[in-house]
Amino acid sequence: MNATQVLEQIAPATAVRLREVNHSGNTRLRIDGNQVTFYPGAGGRSMEVTEEGVASMRQLANIPKALESNLSQDTFSRVATEVLAHKGNYDVLYGEFGIVAFNKPHQHQALNPERVVGTVNREIRGAEFARVLIMPNQSVRFEIVAVQQQAVARGDIVQAGAVVQFSHLGVIQPSVASYVNRLVCTNGMVSTAVLREYSAGGGEGDSIWQWFRRSMRDAVEALSGIVDRYREMRNEHISPADRASVIEALIGEARLNDGVAAAVRARALAEPPRNSYDAMNLISYATSHDLREPVEVVRGQRAVANFTSETSHRRICPACHRSR
Repeated sequence: MNATQVLEQIAPATAVRLREVNHSGNTRLRIDGNQVTFYPGAGGRSMEVTEEGVASMRQLANIPKALESNLSQDTFSRVATEVLAHKGNYDVLYGEFGIVAFNKPHQHQALNPERVVGTVNREIRGAEFARVLIMPNQSVRFEIVAVQQQAVARGDIVQAGAVVQFSHLGVIQPSVASYVNRLVCTNGMVSTAVLREYSAGGGEGDSIWQWFRRSMRDAVEALSGIVDRYREMRNEHISPADRASVIEALIGEARLNDGVAAAVRARALAEPPRNSYDAMNLISYATSHDLREPVEVVRGQRAVANFTSETSHRRICPACHRSR
């Protein structure tokens, strides 16, 4: 995707606005049939709440979904309002069709999406936006590939890149991580070789952009170290007796849904993983081709990154537990 296509794709997220709520005695949530309405109080106009907004509110207020189904609409409205009152201050994110998210008060660095895309194109030679994800909190996640390539083994070429996540509203801190694209099956893999979150506060001064430019360059330049680790993983053999337990451990770490988990097991039976690298690629294939929900994609990518990391690999891998 080029810059114009990327900006068009994230337009629904960047159109979302933020309102700070100081919960008062006049703030309340009301449910009437299928319509959920939020009254912010302090003279603010009422706002409809979308389905994703209700799910977000439940998460912020730690209300189990099962509880909602066991209560009348009026009782649930009062419970939700009371729990939100205990939060005191919080943000609501709203778009054309109403509230899409309830968040903790924003306190992070907001980034201008057009400047992010422009900076990526300037700093990463031959940058291509491989995938764009819009997260439930309306933050945006770019998977970017560069021109640098290396071979893990003969015929197995991987391409350097970076994953960038940010919010135009400041609901998360900007982060940059290394990203690798395996050309033989177009699997995208996140690595902890470079994993950085911006730690300074507010504003949009030049320091954030200096950090952003440097982090992207470092993420791409980490390719050699990542490839070295993949080569090591090719030598971490998995015995036939351990294959099933390793695959199940990875499925559990990624928390794959039932359908995708079944597809991973089927691929493992068709082409049994011989080593840790093969096992990792079963999950990275799922995150690249099977999963659609952004939260599930990111969760699966984190599992791959953890399995690749020398520091956390042993925690996940049951075969390593037995070899100690």
